[in-house]
Amino acid sequence: MNISLTTKERMLLEDQKRHEEICIEKYNNYAQQASDPQ
Repeated sequence: MNISLTTKERMLLEDQKRHEEICIEKYNNYAQQASDPQ
């Protein structure tokens, strides 16, 4: 089964993925700061 996406759809998916990764990074940073004694 071959799913072909238009360029626009592919760009939207890439954008969403990047956004998720940024959110995860932010979350990890907050978690580290919260567990940091300082």
